[in-house]
Amino acid sequence: CGIWGTIAVVLTNSETDIVTQLYGIATIGIFTIVSSAVVWFILAGVMGIRVPEEDEINGLDMAELGMEAYPEFAKG
Repeated sequence: CGIWGTIAVVLTNSETDIVTQLYGIATIGIFTIVSSAVVWFILAGVMGIRVPEEDEINGLDMAELGMEAYPEFAKG
C-alpha cells in the first residue's frame, strides 16, 4: 500500500528492479502535486480558499451556526 507497497514488490518479485519502482513512485508524486495545484488554483480563483477575516476572529462555529461549539473554553 502506497510507497512501501511499491517498494515491497522488489522484495517479492525477482523480475522487477528498484529503479523502476522508484520511477513509478516519483511519477505518481509529481502527478499528485501538479493535479492538486491545479485544483487549488481553480478553487482560489472561483470561490477563494480562506474565510473572511472577521469570521476567523469570531470563529467559524459562530459564523456558520450562530453558536459556539465549546463555550466552556471561550476567553473572558
